[in-house]
Amino acid sequence: MLLRVRFSAIALAICCAAAALRLTGLWSDLWLDEIWSLAATGTFSSIRSVFTTHHEINHHLYSAWLYLVGQDASVWVYRLPSFLAGVATVFVAGLIGRRRNDTTALVTMLLVTVSYELVLFSSEARGYSIVILCTLLAYYFLSAQNAGRTEVRSAIGYVIAAITGILAQPIFAGVLAAACVWSAVRLWRTRTSVVQAATQWTMLQALPIAAAITLYVIDWRYVVAGGGTAIQPWFATFAGGFAWALGTPLGRGPVLITFIVLGVVMLLAGLYQLIADKSDDWIFFLCAIVIFPLVLVLARGSEFVYTRHFLPGSALLLVLLGNLLGAGWTRARTTVRLACAAVLVIFASTNALNIVQLAKYGRGQHSAAIWYMADHRQGDALVISGDQDFRILVELSYYIPRLLGSRPWTYVKASEWPAGGPEWIVVQVESFQSPVVSGDYTDRTGVRYELALDLPTAPLTGLHWVLYQRAR
Repeated sequence: MLLRVRFSAIALAICCAAAALRLTGLWSDLWLDEIWSLAATGTFSSIRSVFTTHHEINHHLYSAWLYLVGQDASVWVYRLPSFLAGVATVFVAGLIGRRRNDTTALVTMLLVTVSYELVLFSSEARGYSIVILCTLLAYYFLSAQNAGRTEVRSAIGYVIAAITGILAQPIFAGVLAAACVWSAVRLWRTRTSVVQAATQWTMLQALPIAAAITLYVIDWRYVVAGGGTAIQPWFATFAGGFAWALGTPLGRGPVLITFIVLGVVMLLAGLYQLIADKSDDWIFFLCAIVIFPLVLVLARGSEFVYTRHFLPGSALLLVLLGNLLGAGWTRARTTVRLACAAVLVIFASTNALNIVQLAKYGRGQHSAAIWYMADHRQGDALVISGDQDFRILVELSYYIPRLLGSRPWTYVKASEWPAGGPEWIVVQVESFQSPVVSGDYTDRTGVRYELALDLPTAPLTGLHWVLYQRAR
């Protein structure tokens, strides 16, 4: 009884810590994709528009939430479902780990709690945090159902989690495919006849598959890409997902490569442990982390492939790592326990470096840039231009009226600069790119601009802004 109380107290403390960490990004500026999503819902004629807006910015469940709360809610309200899903993910990670033992449960909860990727997307008004939660829920319920325990309840839980995941974001299709393969293998092995196995598999997977097919027919096949910065080759992004799952402190160079190698080693070690335990769970993990995410990327055929598209695999890799560390700790050898503790410390430290940047820079510092331009303008009106009209105009159009009210401002497209140029130029850079910041800037007509502000963004999110003002 005492041990159970102690476990519950520690688990509760970890969940509270998870909530506190996820607050770091909750009130930061909305970034381009969030504002774009919100603007899209502002054009909806009804809630049914969630299924008729054929654009990748539209994440069905989250678009419904943004539509319902409206265009003038607080930033934390927009991000509330992601925040709640992020905290719930820590709890579910504990449930998964506890099927081994209490130590594995607490270790897995710790990994999920301090993971920068999971912290980041737990405070973003998009569908990714819900997908991560549904991924772990689907695995939790499906593993229980496959093991023959509380089959009806676990089957219902799996179906709900799978359909919710599909509605949250299309990347869940990879998890669903992995679940279909895994459950088919298990039912084939454990049932007495092919007919019985096929019947039970159909009862389990029919509704999630039907939901995915329905969304494909009415929406996914018509979806238009929103654009972005292409990353070539796309396989490098997939490989980089292993590094970010471990919380690499640097998104490029030898450090990134080192963390990619470590991530792959963790994956292989985790799969080997499952095989050694005579568990066929390795089928699900291999399919969900590697095989089907790659299949989806190839089937999608888009040049815009980002780390966030592999988030379900990152969450599952943490579950594998939790299993490894939990198994190592329970062996009771001092050297093994020290090694496990060292891995936890390093993991927490590298992720903490990124979380600090999220707390400091948020998803870009657009409000700070706007206030600076308003306080240091040379004329009565703000006259602004930039190197990427669409992105910059979306963010300025959202924030300037909310910050400056009715004060006059104009955005001049790059092709329409007036004589003498605009007063302000915004140069934007993706979070995964290295900004080139110079002391001054000369436009194509010879007008000179001086560096005013350099405003970074946190890793994997937002846009880095460099602000230049026309020289006096």
